[in-house]
Amino acid sequence: VELTRLLGPETVEQARAFLYDPGISVVPDARIALAAGKVTAMHDPTEGGLITALWELAQAAGRRLVIDPATVPVPGLSQRICSAMNIDPLATIASGALLLTVAPGDAAAVRNALAAAGIVCADIGAVEEGPAGLERITGRGPQRWPVPERDELARLLERKG
Repeated sequence: VELTRLLGPETVEQARAFLYDPGISVVPDARIALAAGKVTAMHDPTEGGLITALWELAQAAGRRLVIDPATVPVPGLSQRICSAMNIDPLATIASGALLLTVAPGDAAAVRNALAAAGIVCADIGAVEEGPAGLERITGRGPQRWPVPERDELARLLERKG
């Protein structure tokens, strides 16, 4: 109801359709990426969004990830909704997205293959040696990126409940 009031019924209907268009299956994305180059890890950012998924990936790999949040593609509709509800889109459930680590020499081939299939793909950072951790690039250089305590959408729903 609040979202309809803030953004209108057309926006709410468009958001409901995201389940089917673009959809939440990452299987086609994964198959294309695997066929195009050496994929070293895959993870689907669900609850907790991209930030939590990056932490999980860093911990599983025992590596430090350095990410530039400005390079993360956020669909316009998602950005509008998150902005209206005052929540961080990078800490919100991201079903339908696929996080990949790819051998540096194969990154362009994987990006190009996904783009050719109409799938948005961006290079958002690097996997580096060091203890498991997550850093984000800021105007003051890399800074530790804390794991969200709660998925932003879940936090919002608890607040409204």
